[in-house]
Amino acid sequence: MKYFLVFIILTVTFSSCEKDKTPPPLFEKSQENLQSVSRSEISPYIDGKPTDPAWKKIAWTPLDNIWQGDNITYAAQYKITWTPDALFILLAIENEQLKRTFNNPLTTFKDQNRVIVYLDENNSGGDHAANHSAFAYQILSDGFIVDYNAENKPTIYNNHIDSELSKTDSKLYWEIKVTVFKESYCDNQPNEAVKLSVDKKLGFALAYVSVDSLEKTKTTNTIIGSVPIPEDYENRIATDSGLFGTILLSN
Repeated sequence: MKYFLVFIILTVTFSSCEKDKTPPPLFEKSQENLQSVSRSEISPYIDGKPTDPAWKKIAWTPLDNIWQGDNITYAAQYKITWTPDALFILLAIENEQLKRTFNNPLTTFKDQNRVIVYLDENNSGGDHAANHSAFAYQILSDGFIVDYNAENKPTIYNNHIDSELSKTDSKLYWEIKVTVFKESYCDNQPNEAVKLSVDKKLGFALAYVSVDSLEKTKTTNTIIGSVPIPEDYENRIATDSGLFGTILLSN
C-alpha cells in the first residue's frame, strides 16, 4: 500500500510539471491596435517607387514587432492609404537581400522572402483556417499571390492584389494594391469587390518574412509584424484573425 501511494504521488507530480499543450482559445478581438488611415484622392500608381504624390503626406509607421527569430538585421516601415476601390500599402525595408526561387510558387512560397497582408473585411475576428472569413495573402517578389482556399490548399490569388518591387542601394520598396472581398467570397465563382468608405473598420495586419537559411531539413525565418502577438499565440495569426489590428478609414 505504501509503494502504491508513492507511485500515485510521483505520477501526480510529474503530470503537474508537464507543459499544457492545449492550444489557447481564439483571441478576443480588441480595439487597442486601432490605426486611422487617410484617404487618397488619386490612386497611387503601382510601380514599386515611393515617389507617387499619394505617399507624400502620409507618415511612416514602424514594422517592428518581432514575431519570430532573434537575429534581425534589417529594418522596415510602411505607409497605408485607401480609395473606394482598394487599400494601398508602401513597405520600405533596409539592409535586406531578397531570397527567391522561381519554381512553382504553390510549393515554394515558404522558401522565399515575402510580405504577408492579413485582411478581415468585417473586422469580426475568429478562425480563418480553411475559409475566407479573413485572408492572409503571401506576396512574392515575382508578383505571385498565395493564400489557402476553402479546402486549405495553397491557391493563386493574383486578381486580388497588384504589387511591384524596386531596389535602391540600401532599400527595398514594395508597393501593393489590395482589392477587398467579403467573407462570403467563393473560389471559382464570380465575386464582387467591396467599395470602401469613410468610417469603415477592417481587420488588418502586415508582416515581412525573411528566409535566413534554406536547408534540406529545415527552413528558418525571421518575421516582423505590425501588431504585437502574445506569447501563447505565437504562429497563430495564420488562422486566428482576432490577432489582427484594426484600421479605421478616414478622410
